[in-house]
Amino acid sequence: MLDTANQLDDLPDSVTGIALERALRRNIIAGCLGAAFFSLISGIYLTSFGRMIGLTKFQFGLLGAVPMIVFPARLYSSVLVERIGRRKNYWTALLVSSRAVWLLVLMIPFLPLANWPDLRAAVFLGLLLISNMLLVMSAPVWLSWMGDLVPESRRGQFWARRNAITSAAPVIPLFFFYLMFDYLQGAGYEPLGYVIIWGFAVAVGEIDLWIHYKIPEPKMARVRGRPNLKGMLAEPLRDRNFRPFLIYVGATTFSAMFLGHFPNLYLLDTFKDVTVTVPLGFASFTLQRYGLIAAIGGVSVAMALALSRTWGFLIDRFGNKPVLRLVTLIWVPVPLL
Repeated sequence: MLDTANQLDDLPDSVTGIALERALRRNIIAGCLGAAFFSLISGIYLTSFGRMIGLTKFQFGLLGAVPMIVFPARLYSSVLVERIGRRKNYWTALLVSSRAVWLLVLMIPFLPLANWPDLRAAVFLGLLLISNMLLVMSAPVWLSWMGDLVPESRRGQFWARRNAITSAAPVIPLFFFYLMFDYLQGAGYEPLGYVIIWGFAVAVGEIDLWIHYKIPEPKMARVRGRPNLKGMLAEPLRDRNFRPFLIYVGATTFSAMFLGHFPNLYLLDTFKDVTVTVPLGFASFTLQRYGLIAAIGGVSVAMALALSRTWGFLIDRFGNKPVLRLVTLIWVPVPLL
């Protein structure tokens, strides 16, 4: 790896004033597009696609495990970006590649693999493994970049506002995709539905990256000496405040990822033959399986909107830890329900 220490002088120490406000607005706009991308390529569509190509229950378990299997690549990425010294170009290259892989996923239903279901499943899982590996490598880079960009005094309210907007903005257009997919699946054109939805997702996702690229990158703090994985792991583990946080993140991640795609399989079976007619006074429309699942997801979005300003205020007023404890106490029983 080339030493880029002498190439960092053109980066600002911080972003302030009008440039900062513009950067934060762009971050929110790009976040809305990114949220739409992830909503379309994950969740119920991914589960449904796996069912269409004939994944077994064991293979669905592997599908849910893919994001965790590739997690060590995140550690390597942290070392790599410390050596490079720049984040924006590296992050953009990772995510452009990660999202482009979905164009290959779209080809799977049209490949002559109907007589080799295990091979088809292996191709599908392999492509997702590559895409997720590139995705997890980008995560610490983005967090570092945005952590330096957003002033500490504004982080609570900014991220609460951003999360509310990025959760709500894609809801209406995504809801129409659900209705369209119900129609195409009922008409026998399910593969075409994935081409339209995931093709649109990739296009929107790449626009998200283009907007992100216009956000300035502040100069990052460099570690002393040549960064290495052992040293970067040892330093935070020596921090007694970090160790319980690590346990917390591990436990909550396990809790969130444990069920994998099986709740979605349950919903697909539960709503298989269910239809609900919604009267609007001047007209009415019918919700079928995917439309009903979208409506359920809308409840969480509504709650996020209702409480976002409250969480942001509480974080800035009382700090992160007390609010994290409160939210965790509310969130822990949800899987049991």
